[in-house]
Amino acid sequence: MVTPHIDRGQPSSVNPRVCRFGPFRLTAATRSLFSGERRVDLPPRYFDLLLLLLENRERVVTKDDFYEQVWKDEIVTEGAIAQGVRFLRRALDDDARNPRFIRTVAKFGYQWIKEVEGPVEETAPTSDSDSSITKGPPENDAAESGPSGAIDGPVSTRDVPFAREIAAAFRIALGRYASASLGSALSGALAGSLGALLLMASSSVSNPLRVTVVLALLGFVIGGLGGLGVGFGLSFAESLIRQDRALLLALAGGISGSLLGGLAHALFAQSIAALFGRTPISFGGAYEGAWIGTFTGFGYGLATDSLTLAAPRERERLRVVALSALFAALGAALGSVLGARFSATSVDAIAALFRGSELSLTSLGSWMGESSFGRSSRIVLSACEGLFFGAGLVYGLTRRPGNA
Repeated sequence: MVTPHIDRGQPSSVNPRVCRFGPFRLTAATRSLFSGERRVDLPPRYFDLLLLLLENRERVVTKDDFYEQVWKDEIVTEGAIAQGVRFLRRALDDDARNPRFIRTVAKFGYQWIKEVEGPVEETAPTSDSDSSITKGPPENDAAESGPSGAIDGPVSTRDVPFAREIAAAFRIALGRYASASLGSALSGALAGSLGALLLMASSSVSNPLRVTVVLALLGFVIGGLGGLGVGFGLSFAESLIRQDRALLLALAGGISGSLLGGLAHALFAQSIAALFGRTPISFGGAYEGAWIGTFTGFGYGLATDSLTLAAPRERERLRVVALSALFAALGAALGSVLGARFSATSVDAIAALFRGSELSLTSLGSWMGESSFGRSSRIVLSACEGLFFGAGLVYGLTRRPGNA
């Protein structure tokens, strides 16, 4: 393999934000790239990728550099970087096997090798009709384009068939749903523990430790199962969608929540019937999963409207979590008004099967001025459940690899 000549010029004195390389000239302030009088249009993310290569042309730009500076608030696969470089090579008429602009450093990154001159005077084409616009496929951060270092030829939407996008989305979902499920499980355990404290404060419980452990365990299991379904659905969907994010994530969350809720309902009902010979009159399932999944997905989509696979940092992450949790609480409250039976209501229904059960939530009605576990109590507790569920799930879903 022949190592290409790296044409340095005088890079230390050149501002890569207003520069010329080969027949191209670039102005970062207007985010414009021209080849002669012809405008070369790049998707915003790929323009940033080009700038990063130009500004760091004295060294190899690593994959971590791309993650931190181009996709800093998103989780993407290595295929997104590979596809971005392929797109740039097509736009610059470059060849991976005999590069003039971008050199591949196998399993490590990429380096700009063309001499950069500047500053240059910006001259726009006389009219749009006179300029040939180089267009390409829309940004597709989730698509796999093969291993880094094996990049050649132009890229088009035909190079990333729908089946490959589905496979990539499935792999991404497998890598992210576990933390979402764990987050919702832990928040469910916390909600169950707080519920036990309320129950103990409103009535005489003979074995507080047992009640706390049981309710925390139920919260952990129910929250984890809900997060398993909704988390996978949201992660899978957001790696595919490119527009109408909030609405499509709401749809994905509702469908996945309903499917998992229905499956859990059926399995639990059969287990209770096999063990005790009877089943609770009603407890949560597909209907409840649809409510909580839809509203959590919609809130998450609104909060991350400008991102693809969201992994915001610090305060931004807390904002995303808070907005998602508020929508999840709203969905649970509305669902309860319309007959949905979330965890607390389901626990009360199960406890009603067994006389003297300490898990009966009848006494909690006193906190709402009710003589039993009535409508107002159910709505308030359902909203609290939604708040905890949404916060835990989205906090886990937005986890950045290697970070909490």
